[in-house]
Amino acid sequence: MIKKLSIIILALILSGCAECTKHFIIDRTNATNVSFDVTLDKGFVRSMSSIGGGEAAMLLLVGPFTNNGVLLVGKENIPSGEKMAFRQRLSWGKNNFEVLLNNNTTYQLVALVQGTRTGSKNVGSIQVGAGGSQHCTINLLENEVSVK
Repeated sequence: MIKKLSIIILALILSGCAECTKHFIIDRTNATNVSFDVTLDKGFVRSMSSIGGGEAAMLLLVGPFTNNGVLLVGKENIPSGEKMAFRQRLSWGKNNFEVLLNNNTTYQLVALVQGTRTGSKNVGSIQVGAGGSQHCTINLLENEVSVK
């Protein structure tokens, strides 16, 4: 019984990796490297998500934040809808990563929570200029959501 329960818990924890990091823009012709510094705390996740149905056993076994995947998604609005530029899995605390994004383009940023807690929140937007590296700082905190 304990062995089966351990396998179930491990499978649920690992299933949060189903949508890990993916960067979709690879053509460097008209693109710029944008570095991101993102701070994520559990208070942000608590404030913007809800506990999924049927998750009472997981809450008791591993707590409300153990089995969560938090993604930062960058998407561009295009005439036919939306085009995803990247999704980056975030860890608690400080996150640093770099993404290739198209020049002269505005990207909407969305935080997604998947797992024991679920939800999404529009974080803001960034405008990528022409040429040269850019830097973006994002705070995903309980009382502050900012993009600089």
